[in-house]
Amino acid sequence: SFGSMRWLVAWVVVAAPVDGQVIDEEFWNRCKSCTSAGRVFCYTTGECLDLSVDAPSEVMWGACMNPLLIPDSCRTKGIHPPKKEDL
Repeated sequence: SFGSMRWLVAWVVVAAPVDGQVIDEEFWNRCKSCTSAGRVFCYTTGECLDLSVDAPSEVMWGACMNPLLIPDSCRTKGIHPPKKEDL
């Protein structure tokens, strides 16, 4: 059914490797800790960046192409990547 397919897709996304590591509860706990401190967590590298969640989008995208910003949910804020000519 469609409902079970959504859960399968969600599980695959959560279990996907990032630079050779498996995204697990520890990964998300690091993300939540980072974003709760007002810093950007880079999904791509799994690192808490020394960068404020209020930094300009261009700065965030320069540091990480997958920045996570929202405490507790570790999601983006709807920021968009810069245009190619701005890179």
